[in-house]
Parts: sequence; structure tokens; C-alpha cells
Amino acid sequence: MKGPVTTESLRRSIETSPPMDLGGYTLAFRPDNRNGSSFGDITMLASGGKFAQ
Repeated sequence: MKGPVTTESLRRSIETSPPMDLGGYTLAFRPDNRNGSSFGDITMLASGGKFAQ
């Protein structure tokens, strides 16, 4: 992104970026779809501070 960071410049940068692979989890934003991903998951924090799916 060039120039000052504004709401508009950040939105434009994200929407024109290629899909991002975050280790098997892909994020993709477009002007007509700002969901980022259609994946959903529930994770709980178990006793002792461990994650449980």
C-alpha cells in the first residue's frame, strides 16, 4: 500500500490482494464479497488452558 493508511486505502488494498493461504486456511476478499472465508469452526478453551474442538 502506498501513501497514508486510511479506511479507504486499507479496504482497497485488501480487496485487490490475491487470496492469502494461512497454512491451509485461505482468506480471500473481493469488492462483492467481504466475508473472507466460508469456513467456520467452534473452539472451546478447556480447563488447564488447552483448546478443544
